[in-house]
Amino acid sequence: MSDTAQLLVAIDCPAEEAELQARRAVDSLVDGGVIASETPDAVWGRVGHAPGPAFPGAVEGDIGTRPEFWAMPDGVEVETGRSFVADPSFEMSLHCPRCVTTFDTDPDELGDAAMKWLDGDDATYYACRACGYEQPLAEWDGPHPAGFGYLALHFWNWPPLKPEIVQALSEVIGGRIRVVWAKS
Repeated sequence: MSDTAQLLVAIDCPAEEAELQARRAVDSLVDGGVIASETPDAVWGRVGHAPGPAFPGAVEGDIGTRPEFWAMPDGVEVETGRSFVADPSFEMSLHCPRCVTTFDTDPDELGDAAMKWLDGDDATYYACRACGYEQPLAEWDGPHPAGFGYLALHFWNWPPLKPEIVQALSEVIGGRIRVVWAKS
């Protein structure tokens, strides 16, 4: 069985604020009981916050009706630093704001652009495959987007978080959050 990660990427968080915003996000989740304050080896041997007592109320649906592996998910890993998160297949669907087309990305083109961004080029652009419209790589969104930023929260094997939890984290961090799903 593969693992699933729901990744919340703070796409507006500047590098110099990532550590502070990560602490604020974790404190908010701990205060709400969504995650525990302790960080046992809960995420593939890496340090992660275990689910807290309020976790069932923070996710979509009734936990009792979920597949067994979602009955008690793995932990929440906090990542700071320049990072790119996406499904490992690089098969993503994006939505063009100009021609309103949803298109599948070319894995090689996207991979090359992601590597440029990871190497420090914030001005990396990506083009719509339908109309050619270009915008900064980190701005692309859609049904299956990638996330580029300096702060990401990895919710390993969690059911989908309720939109109000994501919105509350967005307000705590002070910027937009992109939700990315990935399987490993």
